[in-house]
Order: sequence, then structure tokens, then C-alpha cells
Amino acid sequence: MASATMTPMTRPVVNTARRRETDILGNMLRSADRRQRSTAFSEGCAAAPLLRCPQPRTPMRTHSIWHDTYAVPDRPPLREDLTADVCVVGAGIAGLSVAFALARAGKRVVVVEKEQIGSGETGRTTGHLTNALDDRYLTLEKARGRESATIAAAAHSAAIDFIEEAVTKEGIDCDFTRLDGFLFLGGDDKPELLDEELEAARRAGLNVSRVDRIPDRGLDAAPALRFPRQGRFHILKYLAGLAGAIEARGGRIFGGTRVEKIEGGSPAMVTATTGKTVVKVIVVPG
Repeated sequence: MASATMTPMTRPVVNTARRRETDILGNMLRSADRRQRSTAFSEGCAAAPLLRCPQPRTPMRTHSIWHDTYAVPDRPPLREDLTADVCVVGAGIAGLSVAFALARAGKRVVVVEKEQIGSGETGRTTGHLTNALDDRYLTLEKARGRESATIAAAAHSAAIDFIEEAVTKEGIDCDFTRLDGFLFLGGDDKPELLDEELEAARRAGLNVSRVDRIPDRGLDAAPALRFPRQGRFHILKYLAGLAGAIEARGGRIFGGTRVEKIEGGSPAMVTATTGKTVVKVIVVPG
């Protein structure tokens, strides 16, 4: 039996690409700041009493298990001007999903990526596919109304279906599986939040239920909400398969190609650089 994907009611530390990311390093540093606010003045610092001087932060590139376990073949840089129906900028899950759908519809597609496939935020995802929301259906419904919550639920569910269909029809070996997801209380959340989210998710059209225990887990986090037919996969294996499906339909994907300028009009034009070479993709919809 596939293991479950679980999420606390408080916003997860790591989110999927389509959601706002929580800066783990930033949280750690802010926590350290709070712990050290009783520190005396630092030399040469015009700080207020009981506040230490801010220290420069060293940028940290996050490390991903997906990159440790699979390498997507690199794509070459774009070296010549091209003409296409559509030029997609970025080869993460959003860009390649759009390119795949367009290539499947018979469009001439060119994808340009400044690094390589999955090198950005997509390659650092949790790998969870879920129609549960980080900000909760209850919050969305209050802010935007029931119709917006219903649209969000349908869109997130359709995204999982889209991936499953691509995996099945294109024969993509990416460890995709359907499984239940569980949303449980976290931190200082009050028990009634679970019941309120249950009703909001149901009003949005989701088949969500409340459970007294999370099966096959030693985690003592019950009660919880059960979201059925969620998903899990290896994101880089999926992107590699999606890229192959795009290229099999005549699409072209280029890495190491940085977009410098986008011009609208007819034709539209995308100007990019690969090293010292300047290239253009002329977009003439067919």
C-alpha cells in the first residue's frame, strides 16, 4: 500500500512549485535574530538598545533529493534564429506542461531555459500532488467567495489528472502513484479549524472526510482530514518524459539560453543570449 502524504494545518515548510515557498534559511536566521535580541551593542553599529547588528546573509542554494537520484539529459543552447508558433520561457513543470499541451495540439513549440530542465524551483518540490490548499479553502472562500474556492478545487484536481494522463499515454516512468493525503492540526491550531476546513472543502466540491487515525503511520496526529486520490511522483523523471514527448511531436527545447527581451506584436519576438551569441525566436502563430 502506498504511503500517505501528510500536511499540518499550519503552512508546510516546503511547498509545491505552484505555491509560495517558505524560505527555510530565512526562518532559521529570523529565529536566531529573535533569540539574540538581548545582545548588547555591536561595535560600530548604530542599533537601538537590545538589538544586534544585522549580519550579511550568504545566499544558499537548496539541495534536492531529486537531483541526487536522477539526471535529466542536458539540452544544447539555441545557436540560430528560429520561427515558431509559440515560444515558452522556462523548462520547469509549468513551462513544459504548457509546451506539451501545445505540441499535442499540433503547434510548433520552442522552449528556452537559462539553465537546464528542472534546474529551478520545480527540481526542489516535495513531489506531492494535492488538491488541498496551503492557505485553506476556508480562507479562500472568505476572501473570494464560494465560486472561487470551487474553481481552485477543480483546477488542482484537474492538474493531477493531467499528469496522470500524460504518464499513462506517454509511458513516462516516474514512480507516479495515487494515494490518500491527510491534513492534520499543527502548532497552536484549534480543533474546530479541522471541522471548518472540512465543510469548506466539501462546499468546494471535494470528497473529503474526517478520520480518527492516519493509517499505517506511527505519527500521532489524529484527527485528520482525508483527501482521496492525491498523487506522488519523481519530478525530474516526469519532466524528462514530458520533454521527450514534446520533442517527439516536433517541439524543440534549449538549455543555457537566457531570455533578454520579449516583444509583442505580429510577429512577436523573443531575444536570447547563449554566451556571446544573440539569437531570436520569431513567433508567428499558425
